[in-house]
Amino acid sequence: MTTDKFNGMQCAVFRDPAEAEGMWVDMDSQKSVKIRDMLRRKKLTVGLSFAFDLFGHKIREVKLSNSGEISHPTLDQVWVVTPLTITETTDRPGWIKYFDNGSTLTVQWSFEKDTIRHEKHTDWAKDLIFQATIHSSGRIDFIYKKIPLGNLQSFQAKFPFVEDSLGVKYYFKIPDNYRPSLFTLGFQIRVNETEITEDTVVIFEPLPLCTNFHTCSSCVNGRNETLLPCRWCSEIGSCSSKADFLQTFWHYRDCDLQEVSDPPLCPDYKTVPEHSDTKQEGSEEYSTQTWIINTLEIISVSIIFSIVFYILNSRFGFLAALRNRFEQNDAQVQLNLMEEIS
Repeated sequence: MTTDKFNGMQCAVFRDPAEAEGMWVDMDSQKSVKIRDMLRRKKLTVGLSFAFDLFGHKIREVKLSNSGEISHPTLDQVWVVTPLTITETTDRPGWIKYFDNGSTLTVQWSFEKDTIRHEKHTDWAKDLIFQATIHSSGRIDFIYKKIPLGNLQSFQAKFPFVEDSLGVKYYFKIPDNYRPSLFTLGFQIRVNETEITEDTVVIFEPLPLCTNFHTCSSCVNGRNETLLPCRWCSEIGSCSSKADFLQTFWHYRDCDLQEVSDPPLCPDYKTVPEHSDTKQEGSEEYSTQTWIINTLEIISVSIIFSIVFYILNSRFGFLAALRNRFEQNDAQVQLNLMEEIS
């Protein structure tokens, strides 16, 4: 795998028909697949049944475009996943199919050869079909099923509406009025420099970064997860290892003088970790646990009461028997005395 310049993502590109077939999602065999035709120009907003972890952000909603992109629905986090970008289409049918299985979202774009507006579109021998899958873990897969002219290099060279860049982009921004503060994380692949044919698989794997933590507590606690010396700087509102792409900002904004590496020093410090298994009051699991605890307490009290009662009964029963024995002895002594007197 190749690593990007910020050490935040790895990428592997390989052609393996068996692997591609195994990873390809057969949309026709899935019951809950949704389909949208490309006659609709507006981007499609799709809610996820899982949280897609992209550079520390838990994303629950995405947008799908006809041109071949999965992207951010709002401007809070700006990012785009691009298996291929087709910048020009006609009003003839093409299809977007997507399927959410609870931990991944797979999107398939199918461009029919007559869908593209170009005077040479009749030269196409087949449709253009590819998929992108985003995983809850942050992994991203591209698979190319059908490519006109056999590979993307030839296709892009002949049809200029195919953009030269594909991959993953995430824009990391630090508020600053004096210095460049926008960093592009992710991994980009140049089509004209990479051999991508049918049955090619592209896999993007996220790597641990201190900048993936977006609060002070998660930052300093993240040292145990990433094995990186993560520190928090309130001045720039970011987490850094001081050796990553924020190194210049760290020194420029005097973060060395105010950095936080101890959890109790964080403003958002909590004694219970954010991912603790402790159940919240009012939840169904909390109510069940409370009922079990109360029941056990009642049973325990009953058992203790029974034991104490048994002990007391045994003890006082023995004393009563002993007293009766003494009374019997006294009566016998008195009877003997009366016999002697008489």
